Amino acid sequence: VCCGLVSSSSCCSVQAAPTAALRVPPRVGKRPARRISAGRRRASEATQATEVELTGNGRRRRLTPRPGESLLDLLRTHLDLLSPKRGCPPQGQCGACLAIVDGEPRMTCTVAAERTDGLEVLTLEGVPAGERESLARAFTVAGAIQCGFCTPAIVLRAKHLLYRHPSPTRGEIARALDEHLCR
Repeated sequence: VCCGLVSSSSCCSVQAAPTAALRVPPRVGKRPARRISAGRRRASEATQATEVELTGNGRRRRLTPRPGESLLDLLRTHLDLLSPKRGCPPQGQCGACLAIVDGEPRMTCTVAAERTDGLEVLTLEGVPAGERESLARAFTVAGAIQCGFCTPAIVLRAKHLLYRHPSPTRGEIARALDEHLCR
């Protein structure tokens, strides 16, 4: 089954490409890293609409999430970014909903939508075509393509790992992919 990263005609017949060109974009600006979590809201807050502004794949958007929505919901329903998958929300155990949030891999089903103001989010749709092609080649050559459901998240995790460690050891690769149920 084709992973959908590249056209199906070239997916299974490509050669591995060097990973030196793969880059995770650094955080823009000087804003310090902040902790994001699902958190709990009081009942009185649940009825108030909170407007957030976030950057999804380089495009700044102002959104009004509904009470109880997660970052995963914002990506899929408000921004029409479908590579993060709904696997186990809100547990964050399967890894299918992973995106790069402010330069770090995060399970988007565990992040409350009202806490996304100012975040920069990268999904597989935002990765340049050449980088997606290189990653798809490497996964294909290694026989790492399965059904394709969780592939976008695993590819993003691999992209992040290669940005941080251009020549990772087998142990580093195993630790990085350990958060994905399908690994």
